[in-house]
Amino acid sequence: VHHGAASYEQGNRNLTIERSYRAELEWEYHLNQKFTLYLSPFYNYMPGFINLTPMREAIQTVRGAFPGFEYLQGNARYLGGDLQLKMAISDHIDIQNNVQYVHGKYTHQHRYPAFLHPLNIHNSISWKFHGITCQLQHEFVAKQNLYNTGSDFLPPPPGYRLWHFMLKSSPKNQNSWRWNFEINNLLNQSYRSYMDRFRYFMDMPGRNIRMVIIKPLHHHHKKHL
Repeated sequence: VHHGAASYEQGNRNLTIERSYRAELEWEYHLNQKFTLYLSPFYNYMPGFINLTPMREAIQTVRGAFPGFEYLQGNARYLGGDLQLKMAISDHIDIQNNVQYVHGKYTHQHRYPAFLHPLNIHNSISWKFHGITCQLQHEFVAKQNLYNTGSDFLPPPPGYRLWHFMLKSSPKNQNSWRWNFEINNLLNQSYRSYMDRFRYFMDMPGRNIRMVIIKPLHHHHKKHL
């Protein structure tokens, strides 16, 4: 029983060795130092893939009922890739776009592995001026449709969009004061992540505001001269 994760995990002493064969390509294109395109597709074949999989029913223990998970094994293949696009609109404005996609399936079974990462698209625009960087970020996570009906305690939650804001200083003098101001989930969106086990019980955290102030300290002793 894992109280911190609110789950019950059952081991499997019959598991055999898991192997992985992966092929990955990387391609990067630059144009006048203002445009960068990066593409990285991959294919991964895993004989004996070991995956922590939800049980169909909760496990009743003396400490209460917990969502149960068991280690299952099978031959699986994963494929997908990353796409990144960076553009410098001017000397002060940059745009960056990232796309991540993964598709997975067991090769000899008509089912998908549990907890496949859904499609993720991340966009940001940054403005830099006089040592100050202002950035607005947009994050889109799609609903995971690679899912076997009835194979989890709850079906995958709907997709969601989040906005984040960041403001930080970047002084040229490394001994100067630096600060960083961030607001995650700017619009206080209610959502649940398919990759988080706590989605069975509650929403993800709402708006989070953080302020960090840094002052480098330098101690110099005469004997070190």
